[in-house]
Formats: sequence, C-alpha cells, structure tokens
Amino acid sequence: GCSEKKKGSDFFSRYRTLEEVYSFIQDRLCTLRQEIDSMGSSCRVVTIGESIEGRAILAIEIRNPEKLREAKELHQSRAKEQQNNDNAKPRKKKKWREMMTLMVGTVHAREWISTTSVLLSAVRADVTDVSLLVIPVANPDGYVYTWSGKKQLKQKWTKGGIEDIEVEARYFRKNRRINFDGTIGVDLNRNYGNSNMIWGVDKKSKSINLTGSDIYQGMGGFSEPETAAIDRYYQEHKRNIAAFYDVHCCIPAILEPVT
Repeated sequence: GCSEKKKGSDFFSRYRTLEEVYSFIQDRLCTLRQEIDSMGSSCRVVTIGESIEGRAILAIEIRNPEKLREAKELHQSRAKEQQNNDNAKPRKKKKWREMMTLMVGTVHAREWISTTSVLLSAVRADVTDVSLLVIPVANPDGYVYTWSGKKQLKQKWTKGGIEDIEVEARYFRKNRRINFDGTIGVDLNRNYGNSNMIWGVDKKSKSINLTGSDIYQGMGGFSEPETAAIDRYYQEHKRNIAAFYDVHCCIPAILEPVT
C-alpha cells in the first residue's frame, strides 16, 4: 500500500554508497515491486561479471509472464490465420520471441544521478510484453572511489602540452584499471567494440590515448572486464533486445550510436 511506497521512496531521498545500492537491489527491490503491485511482473537479480577490482556487476531482470504468454498466443493465432488465408502469398514463418529493453547506468563513476535514475526505473516500470533488463552500476570500482574523499591527478592536452590537474575523487569517471605507466583508469564509454567497429573511431581527440585523461580508451575494445561483462550479457540476449539505453548525465539529450 501507500506505506510501502513511502518506504521505497526513502531510499531515493539521497545518493547512496555502493554497499547501500547493492543491499537495496539484492534484499529489497524485487520484494518492493511485489508490495507496490507491479502488475504481475517477475523480478530476479543476477551477477553478470566482476569489475577490475573484483566487485560484482549486477543485473535486474523484470518480466511479466502473463503478458508474455498472451503476446505469444496472439502471435501464434495471427500466424495460423495467415496460413489459412488462401489468398495470402507464401511467407517465411516468423517464430515468436520475447522482446527486451536493456538499460545500463553508472558507466561513468561520477554520474550518481544515473545510478538513481536507472534504479528508479527498475522499481517503477510496469512491464507488459517487453521485458526490462537493468544494469544499475556498470562501474562499481569507480563509483566506490568517488565516495572516498581522496584527490587524484588527471591529464589533458593544452596548447602548452600535457597538463596535470588535481581534482577531487568525486569527479572521477573511469574504472580503476592500473595502466602500464601507473595512471589509473579507462573510460568505459570509449572501450566498447573492436578495432573495426566503434573502438578507436574518435580520431579528433589526442586524449583518447593519453592514459591520465578522462577519455582514455584503453588498450583495445572490450579490454576492460566491465565492458566485457556488458558485452557478454548483451550477446546472451542479443536476439531479443529491441532497445539499449546507456543512461548518463548531465545534458537533456538522446544520442544515437555511431553504428
């Protein structure tokens, strides 16, 4: 009832540490969806991989079995009608398949609002015949570091050359890979794909190969365990995924993929 909705909303009254986020996902989220009457949907939490520092990367899978069954029956009924239509031209029979939306958050560690937004979607979504797969924290190590209160150096290209800048850990965005020269982190957002697709296509910025920069792309596509875990999970469900949302902040825009 209303009291349970209020309990759930309390979690979103402030930003949460990774420990709090994972505790909510594993111990509360699926139960909360049942308590606030989420229209017959099922919910389960799975581990899809580990980060560079060994933290679990979790996914939430939300389905509505009844609506999926109805969608499958409707598909089969229409296919049978088509088959019985003498005037219909022969067509290749299409098998029914479950459609899914994949939503990923916290690729960039400092974007805490991404974590909250994706989690809130997992709590409130009323799924019908399209299931929802949610990875709330794709970069758990970086997220933990942004809560540390430490300071860190980053690099960027300037007219005078490479400049070192000290910034608060709160503004760290990469994962926590220790690079060959001792700098920390790969920009997971630029680590997708392989040398023939997506990875390395940004030819305009010198900083993608500057290990200390915010946008260092890593040694190769999917070189990082975090992006590799997302890729494996995507490949597992590729046939069913109809939409893929990578949720960031902080501009009001929807960016289309390059391929």
